Amino acid sequence: MLNLLLMYYFMFIFMVFLYSNMIMIWFYMEMSSMIFYIMLNKLNNDKEINIIYFIIQEMSSIMMIYMYMINNLFLLNFFILLKMGVPPMHNWLLKISIFLNWKILYMVMNFQKIIPLNFIYMYMCNSWSMMIILNLSMTTFFLFNAFNNKYLYSIISLNSLSWIILLMFFNKMFMLMYLSMYFYFNFFFLKNLMNNNSKNFFNMLNFKMLFFFILLNMISFPPTIMFLMKIKIIFLLKMYNLTKFLLIFMILIMLVFSMVLFMFFLNHFFVMEWFKEKINIKLNMIIYLNLMLVFL
Repeated sequence: MLNLLLMYYFMFIFMVFLYSNMIMIWFYMEMSSMIFYIMLNKLNNDKEINIIYFIIQEMSSIMMIYMYMINNLFLLNFFILLKMGVPPMHNWLLKISIFLNWKILYMVMNFQKIIPLNFIYMYMCNSWSMMIILNLSMTTFFLFNAFNNKYLYSIISLNSLSWIILLMFFNKMFMLMYLSMYFYFNFFFLKNLMNNNSKNFFNMLNFKMLFFFILLNMISFPPTIMFLMKIKIIFLLKMYNLTKFLLIFMILIMLVFSMVLFMFFLNHFFVMEWFKEKINIKLNMIIYLNLMLVFL
């Protein structure tokens, strides 16, 4: 039953790319959403959280089609960002994330954002670009309130989503590359997590080098491939006459975000004394793998 639902779910998502009409895209988005709600009720036991998610999603969808009909692109973008939980419309998403299981959370943070991203691609409003840049700094401050692994994963995903949306305003081809890498590392990150059957990945004593490598990419730690891609994004923004102050601000925010996350993880690793398990992580090998990916 679940496999059949997944098949229809992805079918409706891919159908979106066959149309350029807003009404048809909205229709298939709602069809995929209805299937997702069925899966949500089957896989997630907290019915109150399921209802909250349903109400926010449907309210946003109704307002999206209404704003399209009255030709208000600014508010159309607003409700798209609300539907995705992009800062500053993020509180609802972070609060429910801790009550979702990992499979559902992965779908919410990845596949459920594909169609709304397509809407932004078609009807994006350039006046939102500066706000998205400021959102990058907001997600950094969210880290200091992180008290749960799912909450932390959601913050990392929101930060990456802001970079993806920002790229839509400047370089769509590079955005697709970044989005592909984002989905790739997300998939293997959660696959390793679920395979270890652990509620808290800080407690995994037999940590693998591959998992650590993926983790560094998830937090965009220098000199991983995701970090280098973000540096390239900043250089792309320079071509569009962004001020030096703004570019320096973005670099600092990115570095602070990466370092805070790295210290957060490292602190837990040392507490668990995972180095005593004879895990030999070679930094030069990690750098080599990332450089190979850059030149692929």
